[in-house]
Amino acid sequence: MFEYMSFLMTRITGIIYTRKSTFTELVIF
Repeated sequence: MFEYMSFLMTRITGIIYTRKSTFTELVIF
């Protein structure tokens, strides 16, 4: 159960990070 939660948190963090960089790129351009 704990491993699944860790996996979920990693996925969510990755998605947020990707969205943030995409958003930053849009702002730059």
